[in-house]
This record gives sequence, structure tokens and C-alpha cells, in this order.
Amino acid sequence: MQKILIFIIMLILAGCKVHLNIPVKLSELQSAKNNQSSGIHSFVIAEVSSCKDRKTDLDSTSLLKAKQQINYIFGNAEFLVCDREGFKSHAKFRVAVALSADSSLPKYVTVSGKKGFGVTIGSEMVEKIIKNSNSTNSKFDLDINVKIDNDTNEDWNYVIYSSFVNDKPVIHGEFILGKGDSVKLSLSDVSVAAIKSGELTWIAFSK
Repeated sequence: MQKILIFIIMLILAGCKVHLNIPVKLSELQSAKNNQSSGIHSFVIAEVSSCKDRKTDLDSTSLLKAKQQINYIFGNAEFLVCDREGFKSHAKFRVAVALSADSSLPKYVTVSGKKGFGVTIGSEMVEKIIKNSNSTNSKFDLDINVKIDNDTNEDWNYVIYSSFVNDKPVIHGEFILGKGDSVKLSLSDVSVAAIKSGELTWIAFSK
């Protein structure tokens, strides 16, 4: 059965502001194997100024740029739709994401499990992000939020370092995620900087 990992990224092209909101099941993390990439998909949502050019009704310039940048950085991105929500327009794409035990795949954003929860960006993607930032003279400003759902039959005992837990800052803390419950983890600037450099950065450790 194909597993779907929803990985929502909001990209504001002008300032290259990127928000990663990652919902993931605890059972997927605990059953992860190294170098596993097939069957895991994510959704990228890029914020654009408009979907259509007002004069021609063709794709707008900002949408064309979004398509180019998403395909360049993530590779083989599938454009799904562009629609308007309130005062903002969003272009939606489907891209591949790797799920691994404790390693990184060069071409993917990798979500790692087994001993806890970690995130890394593959070496080839890091190079593309740097080249894209240099060519557009814009900073790749990244935020990462993770929602972990405990879909197992047991409580999960874990340790957090330098993150926000359900929007509350935690320097170091021990927590229990009950079965059927979920938790939102927001990464610190230090963790995000490490991820952007290609390091496998562990956010939560199982006890």
C-alpha cells in the first residue's frame, strides 16, 4: 500500500521565504529503513502573486518562476493546480520525499526515524538552493514545523532539545506522546541552519 507523507511547503518567491509543515505518523518513523525513497510523496505550496496573466489568461510570470524553481530544487515536481485563497494565490506541486532510518539521500529532503525524528536536505539539493539563491540574489529563509501523530498502540517517550513544543519554547525537556495524540514541533534557527547545510539534524530522541 502506497504511503503518503504530506509535506507542505509555502514558498514566497520574492524573499524566498519557505515554511515546511510536515505531518508524519509515528509508525512510519519507527518502521523506516535506510535509503527508502519510493512511495513517499509530499506537497509543495508556492505562494505566487497571481495564477494567470490578466491580459492573456496564460500562466503569470510569478507562476512560471515558481514552476522553474520548484522543478530545479526538488526535481521531477508535478504541477497540480494554482488557485486563489482570499488575497493570496498558491501553486501546488507534488514532489518525492525520502523516509529513512538515519541517513540522507542526495536528491531528497529526508525524514529520518528509528531513534527519534530528524530532518536533512540532500547534498545535491543544498547545492541547488545555494545556486538558486546566488542567481536570484535572495536569501533562502526557512522555517520548519513538524506534526507527529502517534498512531501506534503505545505511548511514545521522547526528549526535545531547543525547539518549540506546541508553540511553547523548550531548551530541554522530556515528554510523553500518548497513543492517539499528536504534537507540533517547531525547529530552532540553529537546527534549521544545520539542515540547510546538509546535516542530519535530530529534533526528538526516543527514550
